[in-house]
Amino acid sequence: MTPQIIREDIARAKAKAVLKELSVHPPIISSSIANKLQIAVHHHCLPNIDFTFSFKRNNSYNLCIYLSGDNNADNWATAKGLGHIVLGHYDIYEVDTIFETRLTDEERIILDREASIFAEELLMPYDWILKENKDLPYYKKLFQVPEKSLINRLVGFGIY
Repeated sequence: MTPQIIREDIARAKAKAVLKELSVHPPIISSSIANKLQIAVHHHCLPNIDFTFSFKRNNSYNLCIYLSGDNNADNWATAKGLGHIVLGHYDIYEVDTIFETRLTDEERIILDREASIFAEELLMPYDWILKENKDLPYYKKLFQVPEKSLINRLVGFGIY
């Protein structure tokens, strides 16, 4: 099976379900969420791999977090990696491996967008944005995400 459309509603619903199940509130530290979901978390500074990635091996999930030095960017990247796992990308689709490319560029874009939507809803919950109704510096401190991601989320609500 290959991804055909971006499942925005599912991505948002799954993020909300994780928040509810774990009873967590912003600021959300995505590596802590991964630990609570019993996903193995590893930190890496591997040469030539300057990104966070996730994979499934022997029916267990692994999240390998690249330490960029920017905590907000790392939190966002970790949430996206978590999104790939929670959204079932490894179980539903025949995804790429380090040995084999299985997806087209378009299919990769679909899965990446779903993971971004999941991260957005997980780290910047809709209810909290509407509940708080504050300014950009307040939201930056509360949500601990890259400024660009925060601005995109606020623009989506007509707040910024």
